[in-house]
Amino acid sequence: MKTVGVFGKDGRMGREIVNLLEQKPNQWRVVGFDKNSTALLPTADIWIDFSTPAGLAALLAETEASKVPIVSGTTGLGLEEMNGLKLASSARPILWSPNMSLGIAWMKSVLPLLAKLQGFDIQVLDFHHKRKLDSPSGTAKLLQDTLTQSGIETKGDPLAFRLGGIYGVHKVFAVSESEWITIEHSALNRTVFAEGAVLAANWLIQQSPGMYSIESMLGDL
Repeated sequence: MKTVGVFGKDGRMGREIVNLLEQKPNQWRVVGFDKNSTALLPTADIWIDFSTPAGLAALLAETEASKVPIVSGTTGLGLEEMNGLKLASSARPILWSPNMSLGIAWMKSVLPLLAKLQGFDIQVLDFHHKRKLDSPSGTAKLLQDTLTQSGIETKGDPLAFRLGGIYGVHKVFAVSESEWITIEHSALNRTVFAEGAVLAANWLIQQSPGMYSIESMLGDL
C-alpha cells in the first residue's frame, strides 16, 4: 500500500483531502504534516501540497534527495517559485495546478474557441470567499493566460471579488452589441478540489519525471 503525505494538513483544503483519503483505507495510507511544524517530515511515496509558496518551497527542499512526486494546488506562486518547480521536475514528476477541478480543465479547453468571434468584449471574473489571500485567483490567471495564448484580447486583468463563503466561481464573459455569452464554473464545495488532487496523485505516482498539469492527466482518463 502506498503512503500519501498531505502537506498543509491543518488548512481547509488539507483537512478535506485527509478526510477523503481516510474514507479509502484500502487504497492509501495517510500521513499529514503541518507546514509550520518543526518535526521531521514523515516518509511518503507521494505528497499532496496545499500550503503556501514558502511551504511548497520547504517541501521541495526537504524531499530533494528522495525525489518523491508532488501534487501541488498552492496558489500565489511568483516567477521564482514556478522556476523552482520546473527545476525540481527534471528529476521527479510534479503536477501543479491552481485548480484541481476537472470542470475547470474542460473550461480551459474550450476558451480558445472564442477566437472565432469578432466584435466581442472578453472579460474574466473571479469570486471566492473573503478569507482567500490571493486576488485574482490562480485559476483566474490561468484562464486569462489561456485566452492570451490563444490570441484573444480581453478588456483587462481578471476582476476579483472576495465575498462571504463562496468556494469558487469563475466566469468568462463574451459580449457584443447583440448577444452575451457566459462560460461559467461554480464549485459547490471543496470536495471537488480534493477529489481532483487525489485522482492526480494516483495518476502522477506512475509517471516519469516532468512537469504536469490536470490537462496532462485528462488525456489518460
